[in-house]
Amino acid sequence: MTSLRDFSKVKSVAGVNEYVLVRQDGHVVVHEARDHEALGHIVQLCGANCDAIKTDIPGRFHYFLYNRDCGEHLLVFPVGSYYLGILQSSAVESSHLALAVQTFIRTLINQARQA
Repeated sequence: MTSLRDFSKVKSVAGVNEYVLVRQDGHVVVHEARDHEALGHIVQLCGANCDAIKTDIPGRFHYFLYNRDCGEHLLVFPVGSYYLGILQSSAVESSHLALAVQTFIRTLINQARQA
Protein backbone atom coordinates (compact mmCIF):
# COMPACT_ATOMS: atom_id res chain seq x y z
CA MET A 1 0.00 0.00 0.00
CA THR A 2 1.23 3.47 -0.84
CA SER A 3 1.78 5.90 2.02
CA LEU A 4 2.81 9.52 2.27
CA ARG A 5 6.31 8.32 3.16
CA ASP A 6 6.56 6.87 -0.35
CA PHE A 7 6.88 10.46 -1.58
CA SER A 8 10.44 10.39 -0.22
CA LYS A 9 11.27 8.30 -3.30
CA VAL A 10 10.88 11.45 -5.40
CA LYS A 11 14.51 12.16 -4.50
CA SER A 12 15.46 9.40 -6.96
CA VAL A 13 13.99 11.40 -9.87
CA ALA A 14 16.85 12.95 -11.83
CA GLY A 15 17.01 16.68 -11.17
CA VAL A 16 15.43 16.73 -7.70
CA ASN A 17 17.78 18.53 -5.31
CA GLU A 18 15.39 18.96 -2.38
CA TYR A 19 11.72 18.24 -1.81
CA VAL A 20 8.97 18.85 0.69
CA LEU A 21 5.43 17.44 0.91
CA VAL A 22 3.05 19.71 2.82
CA ARG A 23 -0.61 19.59 3.74
CA GLN A 24 -2.78 22.43 2.52
CA ASP A 25 -2.49 23.99 5.99
CA GLY A 26 1.31 24.13 5.58
CA HIS A 27 2.25 21.25 7.90
CA VAL A 28 5.36 19.49 6.54
CA VAL A 29 4.67 15.76 6.20
CA VAL A 30 7.90 14.46 4.65
CA HIS A 31 10.97 16.23 3.35
CA GLU A 32 14.60 16.21 2.41
CA ALA A 33 15.44 19.90 2.48
CA ARG A 34 17.94 22.06 4.34
CA ASP A 35 15.28 24.51 5.55
CA HIS A 36 12.11 22.43 5.27
CA GLU A 37 9.98 24.84 7.31
CA ALA A 38 10.71 27.84 5.06
CA LEU A 39 10.41 25.75 1.89
CA GLY A 40 7.18 24.20 3.17
CA HIS A 41 5.72 27.64 3.84
CA ILE A 42 6.61 28.85 0.33
CA VAL A 43 5.22 25.67 -1.26
CA GLN A 44 1.96 26.00 0.68
CA LEU A 45 1.58 29.66 -0.36
CA CYS A 46 2.26 28.89 -4.02
CA GLY A 47 -0.11 25.93 -4.05
CA ALA A 48 -2.92 27.75 -2.26
CA ASN A 49 -2.62 30.75 -4.57
CA CYS A 50 -2.65 28.55 -7.67
CA ASP A 51 -5.78 26.84 -6.32
CA ALA A 52 -7.35 30.27 -5.74
CA ILE A 53 -6.51 31.40 -9.28
CA LYS A 54 -8.21 28.38 -10.82
CA THR A 55 -11.48 29.35 -9.14
CA ASP A 56 -11.43 32.62 -11.10
CA ILE A 57 -9.87 31.29 -14.30
CA PRO A 58 -11.25 27.87 -15.22
CA GLY A 59 -8.53 25.34 -15.85
CA ARG A 60 -6.33 22.84 -14.13
CA PHE A 61 -3.33 23.44 -11.88
CA HIS A 62 -0.76 20.90 -13.17
CA TYR A 63 2.27 22.54 -11.59
CA PHE A 64 3.71 25.92 -10.70
CA LEU A 65 7.23 26.92 -11.76
CA TYR A 66 9.19 29.74 -10.17
CA ASN A 67 12.40 30.50 -12.07
CA ARG A 68 15.30 31.50 -9.84
CA ASP A 69 18.47 33.22 -11.05
CA CYS A 70 20.64 30.53 -9.45
CA GLY A 71 19.07 27.85 -11.66
CA GLU A 72 17.56 25.92 -8.74
CA HIS A 73 13.98 26.54 -9.80
CA LEU A 74 11.00 25.77 -7.56
CA LEU A 75 8.26 23.50 -8.86
CA VAL A 76 5.02 22.94 -6.94
CA PHE A 77 2.62 20.10 -7.77
CA PRO A 78 -0.88 19.52 -6.38
CA VAL A 79 -1.33 16.04 -4.90
CA GLY A 80 -4.87 15.68 -3.55
CA SER A 81 -4.97 17.72 -0.34
CA TYR A 82 -1.17 18.14 -0.36
CA TYR A 83 1.43 20.07 -2.32
CA LEU A 84 4.76 18.61 -3.39
CA GLY A 85 7.53 21.19 -3.69
CA ILE A 86 10.73 20.45 -5.59
CA LEU A 87 13.94 22.47 -5.72
CA GLN A 88 15.39 21.59 -9.10
CA SER A 89 19.00 20.91 -9.94
CA SER A 90 20.35 23.43 -12.44
CA ALA A 91 21.61 20.49 -14.54
CA VAL A 92 18.15 19.54 -15.90
CA GLU A 93 15.44 21.23 -17.94
CA SER A 94 12.38 22.26 -15.94
CA SER A 95 9.97 20.75 -18.46
CA HIS A 96 11.72 17.36 -18.29
CA LEU A 97 11.74 17.40 -14.51
CA ALA A 98 8.06 18.42 -14.37
CA LEU A 99 7.11 15.52 -16.63
CA ALA A 100 9.18 13.05 -14.59
CA VAL A 101 7.64 14.23 -11.30
CA GLN A 102 4.11 14.09 -12.74
CA THR A 103 4.80 10.51 -13.84
CA PHE A 104 6.13 9.70 -10.36
CA ILE A 105 2.98 11.14 -8.73
CA ARG A 106 0.65 9.25 -11.10
CA THR A 107 2.52 6.01 -10.39
CA LEU A 108 2.08 6.44 -6.62
CA ILE A 109 -1.61 7.29 -7.01
CA ASN A 110 -2.18 4.25 -9.24
CA GLN A 111 -0.39 2.01 -6.73
CA ALA A 112 -2.63 3.34 -3.96
CA ARG A 113 -5.77 2.68 -6.02
CA GLN A 114 -4.70 -0.90 -6.75
CA ALA A 115 -3.93 -1.69 -3.11
